[in-house]
Amino acid sequence: MPPSAAAPTTRTPSSPVSPDNTDDAPAARPWWRRLLTPLILVAVLALAVGLLAVGLVAISPATPGGIRDSDSAGRSAIGALLRDEQISVAETQSWEQAAAAADRGAAILVTDLRPLSPGTLDALIERRPARIVVERPRNGDLNGLGLPVRAGTDATAPATDEPNCDDPAARRAGRIATNGSPARYRLTQGARPTVACYGDAGTGHQLLVFEERGVEFVIMPAVTTNRVLAEAGNASLAMQLLGAHPELMVYDPLFGDQLNRGGGWEGGQGRAPTLLPDTWLHGVGLAVVAMVVVAVWQGRRLGPIITEKLPVVVPASETVEGHGRLYARIGARDRAAELIRTAATRRLSRGLGHADDPDVLARALADRTGWSYGEVRHLLAGPAPTTDDQLVTLKRKLDALEQEARRP
Repeated sequence: MPPSAAAPTTRTPSSPVSPDNTDDAPAARPWWRRLLTPLILVAVLALAVGLLAVGLVAISPATPGGIRDSDSAGRSAIGALLRDEQISVAETQSWEQAAAAADRGAAILVTDLRPLSPGTLDALIERRPARIVVERPRNGDLNGLGLPVRAGTDATAPATDEPNCDDPAARRAGRIATNGSPARYRLTQGARPTVACYGDAGTGHQLLVFEERGVEFVIMPAVTTNRVLAEAGNASLAMQLLGAHPELMVYDPLFGDQLNRGGGWEGGQGRAPTLLPDTWLHGVGLAVVAMVVVAVWQGRRLGPIITEKLPVVVPASETVEGHGRLYARIGARDRAAELIRTAATRRLSRGLGHADDPDVLARALADRTGWSYGEVRHLLAGPAPTTDDQLVTLKRKLDALEQEARRP
């Protein structure tokens, strides 16, 4: 095989005379070690995100919709209406402030019963507030606190509900918007409500007022949020239930603030006093996430970068001859023929075009040179030669075809 039969297009083994051809190159790492670092980074990031999510759930208020929140789930509208009527309205997440308001005889609106323990509720009742109001509590929360109330829903309820009782506040409010499948409540253990409105004895009532250990309990429908306050008689009912006393304390208890009969830290059953703010876990979580991001950003690549100096610069003819000898040594006639045909096709198509379609190029060459289409097609895309003589013949015929094609 002639050494100039093929042009080099593939990477070849390093020359044995190259000064950088040493046997002490580092061995390739196994595949599982290459994946170890990214897997560790992903695990650390997932752990950081999980801790941040848990922290957000743990220290965030359990129920959205504070008395100052102006979004659809907030209660800023009813708060403004109550203040216009000279009702003192405040909001707290602190047990101490809620207990102090109860001592003053204020009405307490508990936004969520889930964080409360039975002991905490007992302590609140012992403070003798004017009334304790709960808006649409869940059955599990009522059972957990030992209240004699059971909750259910009525999927067949209409869009609005009539009072169906003689309570003056409910009669003045009239219809209220139930917003579909309202919660209905009934007393158990033989207890009797002082007020039972918006429902019937069979399905239960949306509004229940009863006495629990000398304190008036009010279970009211969900009518106080900004989204539904303006519908039907919702605002009137909310104003009368929450504004019946000169002071209203909106108590949004925290999950970590279960004092068990109000013993506080001195009783050994509450949160330990701390100088940390309530949002300290937010900062810790964000710091962990930032550390992981910086580690990924500034971290090294997977494995060291291996550099290889180029061999000594040699003339192009010697490189071509070296590739030719390599092809001859391994008997790569098919690869050599492919390179020869590709180079010839590229040169012929510069004048005739049709480099992507050998059939069209063969017809154009046959018309220009007078050679038969079958012979030209065989030269450009025929089978690979099986002997060195056939490879040499192919190269000579392609050279002759190129010469004929260049003639004017």
